[in-house]
Amino acid sequence: MARIAILANSKRPDGMCLAGIDLDTRQWVRPVTKTGDGIPTMRCIVNGKMLSIRDILECDLIQPRTIAEFQRENQTIRNWDWQVKRRLKASALDQFVEDLSPILHSPNDRVATAVLEAKPPSEWKSLQLVRPKWLEFGRHYYDPHRWVAHFRDGDGNHYSLKITDPIITRRLEAREKIGKKCLLTVSMTKPWTHNPKEKPPTCYKLVAAVIEL
Repeated sequence: MARIAILANSKRPDGMCLAGIDLDTRQWVRPVTKTGDGIPTMRCIVNGKMLSIRDILECDLIQPRTIAEFQRENQTIRNWDWQVKRRLKASALDQFVEDLSPILHSPNDRVATAVLEAKPPSEWKSLQLVRPKWLEFGRHYYDPHRWVAHFRDGDGNHYSLKITDPIITRRLEAREKIGKKCLLTVSMTKPWTHNPKEKPPTCYKLVAAVIEL
């Protein structure tokens, strides 16, 4: 059984997306269904409570036969015998922060598939816990129902990433103040495009969790 410290439980069109650090291997893990689809929301209710950031989830996972396209952290859920035993202390998060710049292969909000195809799968990376050097929240310029995190990395690169963290989204909608001292879990999507005839698929970055300290 893997012991995953949950660092993202975000909303996606077909369910929820979980991700966290395997406390035994110290590597990122993204549990996925056998079809690779989102996790049904009801499955994220464990011991009668919705999974939350810093929960330590015990779950049975297996390595897929083939690495998912550019998301090498994906592991397949073997069964739904999940248990939450305890929570990770907030002070323990520092050990998982990565100050690598740029964040996830590029200094902006997206990565061309050609960039990733030029790398061996061992270098693919689609999850990173970062400490932003500057952070502001605002509504998306095209979609006023979506929120965006604006921040910089250690080298000064500026990012404006959509937020898929449902709890922070609700708090922002309620005009609650979010503390400036935060960590961000940044996730990279699978290749996607609105219209493949006009624009090639691209991997986009999202803020899957805003973790106040």
